[in-house]
Amino acid sequence: MIAHFSNNLFKAGFSFPCQKKFLFLFYLFFIFIISGGMYQLIFNPEMLTITKNKFNDLYLELWAYSLFSQTLSEFLFLLILFSIVIFTFFQIHSSLNIKQTNCRKVFNMILFSISLFVSFYLISTLFSRKNGIYDQTYIQKDATRLINYEIENIAPSYRTIVDL
Repeated sequence: MIAHFSNNLFKAGFSFPCQKKFLFLFYLFFIFIISGGMYQLIFNPEMLTITKNKFNDLYLELWAYSLFSQTLSEFLFLLILFSIVIFTFFQIHSSLNIKQTNCRKVFNMILFSISLFVSFYLISTLFSRKNGIYDQTYIQKDATRLINYEIENIAPSYRTIVDL
């Protein structure tokens, strides 16, 4: 029974109803992610450019870039997790021999679920980080906190090694 279910789950990508429309949605959201990165590069170039004048500026820019890539990877992970849930739901639906829904209803349900998921994700990031992901004061506070941590905890250990 478990082997049969896992075999059906493995074949889900090949036997999924309305596969072309689902792939279209996946590519659409992939383009959405890429365009979000391009938007940041065009409208907020100061967040991703590295200046070599001061160590503090360099650290701020690197921290901003890592925050951007971390948020992007979180979004990709959640999108993959959500697609696995959708595949599993349809495999359970087809394995229980419930009457199959037509292609249009499946497409509308997937579109609605993904749009709901994206809107909840964007709203949660908006409220968790004041004015969005790229708020300058948020990044500056975190970078200052990290620099202070390095000065307090890492620099004394170097001093001890030099004293020995």
